[in-house]
Amino acid sequence: MELPGYNPYQYAQVLFNGPIPKGHVVRHKCDCNYKDDTGWNVCVNPAHLETGTYADNSNDAVIRNRSSHGTKNGRNKLTEEQVKTIYSDTRSQDKIASEYGVHQTLVSAIKIGKLWSRVTGHIDNSMRARKGKPRFDPDSLFEY
Repeated sequence: MELPGYNPYQYAQVLFNGPIPKGHVVRHKCDCNYKDDTGWNVCVNPAHLETGTYADNSNDAVIRNRSSHGTKNGRNKLTEEQVKTIYSDTRSQDKIASEYGVHQTLVSAIKIGKLWSRVTGHIDNSMRARKGKPRFDPDSLFEY
C-alpha cells in the first residue's frame, strides 16, 4: 500500500487505525519529541496516534506547553522580565510602549491579560468566550 504525500505517522495511522477523516489531522497522544532530519515527528507507534481537528491539535499543544509562547515565539520583542515590569508599570501605556519600542496596543494586551498571561498571572476572562462558547475548556477532555 502506498500513500503518496503522507508522512510516516499519517501512513501508520491509516495502516493500523483507519482512514484520516476529511478535515482532520493525525495527533500524537505521546510527548515523544523525536524529529527526523526533515522535521517530521518520527513516532509511528499506532497506540500513540489518533485523529482530530486542527483545533484539537492546537489545544493539545497548549495543554502540553508545547506552543510557541513567550520567549519561545521568535516574533516577540520582549523578555519575561520586561513583561513583568510593563505589567506593574503605572505610567501611561504610550510612555511605556515608547520606552520598550512596542505599540501601545501590546502594552494594553499585557495589562488586561490578553497576552503574556503565563508570565503576569492575569487571565482575561472575556477572551475565554467566543460566540457563547469557551475558547478552551479543560474539562471537555474528561468524561464524568
